[in-house]
Amino acid sequence: MKKYLLIIVCALMAFVGNAEAYAEKLALKKPIKIRINFDIARPALNCQDGFGICNAQGGIGRLGGDGRNVGAEASIENGVLTISILKDYVENKLEDELSGTDYYIIDSEVRIPDDIIAKMGLKDSYSIAEGRYRIMQYSDRYEINFELR
Repeated sequence: MKKYLLIIVCALMAFVGNAEAYAEKLALKKPIKIRINFDIARPALNCQDGFGICNAQGGIGRLGGDGRNVGAEASIENGVLTISILKDYVENKLEDELSGTDYYIIDSEVRIPDDIIAKMGLKDSYSIAEGRYRIMQYSDRYEINFELR
C-alpha cells in the first residue's frame, strides 16, 4: 500500500512539474508590450517631414521639439509589429496629419533599435518592411500593424 501511495505521489509531482514548465513556456510566448517614442518623419527627408520612423527609443519621455515626436506602445507577435500611437502624446498639428490620412507609408526598410528589441525580450534583429500600412483610428490611439523582416 505504501509503495502505491509513493508511486502516486511521485507521479503527481512529475505532472505538477511538467505543468509548471508548460505554463512558463506559454508565458514566454505572450508578446511583451513596451512604451517607446519616435519621430514621425522620413529618414530620406532628414527626419524633418513626412511619415516614417526616426530616432526610435525605448520609453516615453522626450516630447516637444519640432512637434514630430510621439509616445506609443509596441509589441511584436507572429511577424507583425503593432504600434499604438497614444493621442495624449501627439501634438495637435501632427494629430491633424495623422487623422487626415488612411495609410502610413514606409518608403524604405526601417531597422528596429536593439534596445527596443531587448526590452521586448527578443534576441533577433528586426526591420519594418517597406510598404503601405493602414492607420486604424480609435478614441485614444492610432494603431498600425507593420510587417517585419
